[in-house]
Amino acid sequence: MICDARAHGISKDERTGLFTVKTEGKNGGKVYQARCVVMASGFKHPFKPNCPGDNLIEDYTTMSVDPLEFKNKAVLVIGKGNSAFETADNLIHTTSLIHVCSPNPLQLAWKSHYIGHLRAVNNNLLDTYQLKAQNAVLDCTIKKIEKKDGKFAVDVEYTHALGEKETLYYDRVLNCTGFRVDTAHFDQSAMPVLTKNSKFPRMTNQWESTNVKGMFFCGVLSHERDWKKTTSGFIHGFRYCVRTLANFIDERYHNVPYPSRNIVCSPDSFLDHTLARLNRSSAIWQEFGFLADLIVVNEDGKAQYLEELPKKYVHESAWSTSDHYYLITLEFGKICGDPFAIERKPVPHEAAIGTFLHPVVRRYQGSKLMGELHLLEDLYTDWTHQEKHVKPLRKFFADSFADPTKLIIMSKM
Repeated sequence: MICDARAHGISKDERTGLFTVKTEGKNGGKVYQARCVVMASGFKHPFKPNCPGDNLIEDYTTMSVDPLEFKNKAVLVIGKGNSAFETADNLIHTTSLIHVCSPNPLQLAWKSHYIGHLRAVNNNLLDTYQLKAQNAVLDCTIKKIEKKDGKFAVDVEYTHALGEKETLYYDRVLNCTGFRVDTAHFDQSAMPVLTKNSKFPRMTNQWESTNVKGMFFCGVLSHERDWKKTTSGFIHGFRYCVRTLANFIDERYHNVPYPSRNIVCSPDSFLDHTLARLNRSSAIWQEFGFLADLIVVNEDGKAQYLEELPKKYVHESAWSTSDHYYLITLEFGKICGDPFAIERKPVPHEAAIGTFLHPVVRRYQGSKLMGELHLLEDLYTDWTHQEKHVKPLRKFFADSFADPTKLIIMSKM
């Protein structure tokens, strides 16, 4: 373990395949070599709009948070995430007006189930916008910012307003658009390709750089694989990805097989193991629809149970060549309309239209989906009810064994 040392130079020798990491700082000055490098460095640089005059913007990391400094000021907040609305909420009692803007419409976490979208704890500004017409949420692109007569003149083009353009005037312009990865410590030989407006390194379904073999990413950087979908951007989610990544690295570099357990190859055995995991696994709960448990029936008729694999990775792995395997996840359904006025159909054959977290079991033959079962959502997230959960799941496994070539979709989509 290297502590109190900053990595300031990371390079790779393609001939040997080895990385070289130079360090500086309290315990620095040493040079290390390794076959594998795991980047857990998080985000460092603010993400800023790219437009003329962007140097006039105050950034989230350095701007004042004292509401009195904004008394009677007109303020533009760039961004529509939690940092933007948290900033607006902090200033709402002293400013003359606040506009919050970005090109895309506002996303609410209680509708999308993505906690990076606006949380209710930060959305007080919405009342002053919809009920009082004091403030506003704008869908627009900033084209230019310049200083005019002591004000900031901001040229905007509205996203869905027949191409309308307008110049708006503010006393302060604040940037709250999040952060992006720092690439300053990479030599060109180890420079990862970036994606999503240079916010993340581009990576495989094993969190490995797509262009620098042996370089992996964990922590918030791993969120590139499920960005704006589930929880890898937050510690309660990415901690499970870290554990899975450690197993991938052990397998590749230390010849330690991915953890699995042999189970009896029968419908009742699959039922028992699946229900046990659905009712107590925090990994597939937190990383809903992203991490999955896997049951594989091998050619010798024996079965293995593996936990917490990226769902997309399974489909490109050697396991996907099996003629008989299952992926087990917990997933939310899609919300259409008002999320607080959902018409539920609490019968097992309608489980797939449920919008709340519920189990999904899919059976594959190679890459072909052969069966899919949704189990009913439950208020207590207890999937042990005999009629609603146990009986449908037992039948699904039994039918899969009885005729492996039959397509089985047991819940309406």
